Amino acid sequence: MEKLPDAIDSDIIAFSVETYTAKRAHILAGKYRTDHNIIVMGYYHFYFDLSQSEGVEIIRVSNVYYPIFQTVHNAKMIPARETKLIQSDLLDIGGVLNFLADEEFQKGYFNTDRPREMFAMKTWKDVGKSWDQISEAEREKAGKDRAFSHNRMRKYKLTYTENTCMLQQLVSFCEKNSIQLLFVVTPGSKYYRSFIDPMFKNDFYAALDRVEGNVHLLDLFDEASFLGSRF
Repeated sequence: MEKLPDAIDSDIIAFSVETYTAKRAHILAGKYRTDHNIIVMGYYHFYFDLSQSEGVEIIRVSNVYYPIFQTVHNAKMIPARETKLIQSDLLDIGGVLNFLADEEFQKGYFNTDRPREMFAMKTWKDVGKSWDQISEAEREKAGKDRAFSHNRMRKYKLTYTENTCMLQQLVSFCEKNSIQLLFVVTPGSKYYRSFIDPMFKNDFYAALDRVEGNVHLLDLFDEASFLGSRF
């Protein structure tokens, strides 16, 4: 584990979507000291391992996670990294990228130039339409397809064991370093909730119940405030 810096910015908050495994969250907590570590997830979280993904998703291991962590984890093979960086002996490309990144950071992750809807995952046929524009039948199919893509993860029993072990290490690490750890379960549409395997919720809470230490949880899965047409 990389040594934590002596000087700590008390205003830092780490907000991470669970796109790899609990192991990645643990490593990040050690590399970047924060006061609060907020991990956004679904009930299927502890069965999820991006390195075992198939199809286009595996490119994220090549583009994002391998450059950071220098490991492919459980992947048997990953495609070549996609890069569009310009090489130049005259320009400070790194400095330019840092300047642009700082500009984007000041605007916020989602803003008028980068609306949330632009990055929404669309599992319906006409991706030119927004969620508000598709029919009830299309919404039901989209929810069903999304839920079934998660239901297939139930076969990854070893991944569940690995991630729950890493969960304990993450909780212990955060307590030792006075980091407030909060898990947020995202809301689900009524269509998604109709098809997701209910055992995910049981296994999710079972994993949290086994943890020795403090676990803070905000479960919004059935929260009525998010059950409008946009959700």
